Amino acid sequence: MAEAPAQTYGTPGFATDNTPLFRDGSRGSRIVNMVVGILTFLVVAFTVIMSFVAPFGRKRVNAMNIYFAICIVLNCFPLAVLTVWYRRGNVEQRYRWLMLYIAFSVTLLCVCALLFFFHV
Repeated sequence: MAEAPAQTYGTPGFATDNTPLFRDGSRGSRIVNMVVGILTFLVVAFTVIMSFVAPFGRKRVNAMNIYFAICIVLNCFPLAVLTVWYRRGNVEQRYRWLMLYIAFSVTLLCVCALLFFFHV
């Protein structure tokens, strides 16, 4: 059975070393990235659930809440793609700050959505 070709990280045919170009070696940085990613995921998941559950006394779900939740989920896709690229080592270290900024802005958007859902 033939093995899959090794990933060359942007230098096909010339790579003798299969290590990523921009590897972050510090353990603390990986922990911060994991914590930020998990917290952002939990806040987004809670917001999406609350978009359906928020109208407690009403018979039907407000379409504006669902639209807001869909917009938040669509804003999470670039963050997910950038995170995958960063973890593979295909993206420079400076983009870590961009990932943290996007995660922070998505979290603030979720807070705004929750305030909107509960008419605060």
